[in-house]
Amino acid sequence: MFQSFLSYKLSWRGGELILISPKNTSLKCRICGHIERENRKKQEVFQCQNCGHTENADLNASINILAEGHSVIACGVEALASTMKQELRTRKPQAV
Repeated sequence: MFQSFLSYKLSWRGGELILISPKNTSLKCRICGHIERENRKKQEVFQCQNCGHTENADLNASINILAEGHSVIACGVEALASTMKQELRTRKPQAV
Protein backbone atom coordinates (compact mmCIF):
# COMPACT_ATOMS: atom_id res chain seq x y z
CA MET A 1 0.00 0.00 0.00
CA PHE A 2 2.86 2.38 0.84
CA GLN A 3 4.45 1.66 -2.56
CA SER A 4 1.18 2.49 -4.29
CA PHE A 5 0.77 5.78 -2.41
CA LEU A 6 4.39 6.75 -3.00
CA SER A 7 4.15 5.98 -6.71
CA TYR A 8 0.95 8.03 -7.00
CA LYS A 9 2.42 11.04 -5.19
CA LEU A 10 5.63 10.92 -7.20
CA SER A 11 3.83 10.78 -10.55
CA TRP A 12 1.54 13.62 -9.42
CA ARG A 13 4.65 15.76 -8.83
CA GLY A 14 6.40 14.65 -12.04
CA GLY A 15 8.61 11.96 -10.51
CA GLU A 16 8.88 8.23 -10.97
CA LEU A 17 9.25 5.41 -8.46
CA ILE A 18 12.09 3.05 -9.37
CA LEU A 19 12.12 -0.27 -7.53
CA ILE A 20 15.58 -1.69 -6.82
CA SER A 21 16.31 -5.20 -5.60
CA PRO A 22 18.05 -5.00 -2.22
CA LYS A 23 19.99 -8.21 -2.93
CA ASN A 24 23.68 -7.79 -2.01
CA THR A 25 23.45 -3.99 -1.66
CA SER A 26 24.83 -4.22 1.87
CA LEU A 27 27.54 -6.75 0.95
CA LYS A 28 28.84 -5.07 -2.22
CA CYS A 29 31.79 -2.69 -2.07
CA ARG A 30 30.84 0.57 -3.76
CA ILE A 31 34.47 1.12 -4.78
CA CYS A 32 35.55 -2.19 -6.35
CA GLY A 33 32.23 -4.08 -6.62
CA HIS A 34 33.44 -7.07 -4.58
CA ILE A 35 30.58 -8.98 -2.90
CA GLU A 36 31.31 -11.08 0.17
CA ARG A 37 29.49 -11.83 3.42
CA GLU A 38 32.69 -11.05 5.37
CA ASN A 39 32.51 -7.42 4.19
CA ARG A 40 29.95 -6.91 6.99
CA LYS A 41 31.55 -8.34 10.11
CA LYS A 42 29.68 -5.76 12.22
CA GLN A 43 26.20 -4.37 11.58
CA GLU A 44 27.34 -0.75 11.32
CA VAL A 45 30.77 -1.17 9.68
CA PHE A 46 31.51 -2.13 6.08
CA GLN A 47 35.06 -3.24 5.29
CA CYS A 48 35.83 -4.68 1.86
CA GLN A 49 37.91 -7.84 2.02
CA ASN A 50 39.20 -7.17 -1.51
CA CYS A 51 40.29 -3.51 -1.59
CA GLY A 52 40.14 -2.58 2.11
CA HIS A 53 37.60 0.24 1.67
CA THR A 54 35.94 1.02 5.03
CA GLU A 55 32.89 3.18 5.82
CA ASN A 56 29.50 3.15 7.49
CA ALA A 57 27.59 0.12 6.19
CA ASP A 58 24.32 2.00 5.63
CA LEU A 59 26.10 4.70 3.61
CA ASN A 60 27.81 2.09 1.45
CA ALA A 61 24.50 0.27 0.81
CA SER A 62 22.62 3.49 0.04
CA ILE A 63 25.22 4.53 -2.53
CA ASN A 64 24.93 1.08 -4.16
CA ILE A 65 21.13 1.51 -4.33
CA LEU A 66 21.50 5.01 -5.80
CA ALA A 67 23.94 3.72 -8.44
CA GLU A 68 21.53 0.92 -9.38
CA GLY A 69 18.74 3.48 -9.72
CA HIS A 70 20.91 5.63 -11.96
CA SER A 71 21.65 2.61 -14.17
CA VAL A 72 17.92 1.95 -14.51
CA ILE A 73 17.33 5.56 -15.56
CA ALA A 74 20.25 5.55 -18.00
CA CYS A 75 19.64 2.14 -19.56
CA GLY A 76 15.91 1.68 -19.10
CA VAL A 77 16.49 -1.70 -17.47
CA GLU A 78 18.54 -2.95 -14.55
CA ALA A 79 22.15 -2.92 -15.64
CA LEU A 80 23.51 -6.42 -16.13
CA ALA A 81 27.00 -5.29 -15.19
CA SER A 82 25.96 -4.72 -11.57
CA THR A 83 24.80 -8.32 -11.16
CA MET A 84 27.43 -10.13 -13.23
CA LYS A 85 30.88 -11.06 -12.05
CA GLN A 86 33.43 -9.02 -13.92
CA GLU A 87 36.99 -10.10 -14.45
CA LEU A 88 39.92 -8.47 -16.16
CA ARG A 89 40.91 -10.31 -19.31
CA THR A 90 44.47 -10.30 -20.48
CA ARG A 91 45.64 -11.09 -23.97
CA LYS A 92 47.87 -14.07 -24.43
CA PRO A 93 50.98 -13.24 -26.41
CA GLN A 94 50.84 -14.66 -29.93
CA ALA A 95 53.64 -16.90 -31.12
CA VAL A 96 55.72 -15.34 -33.89
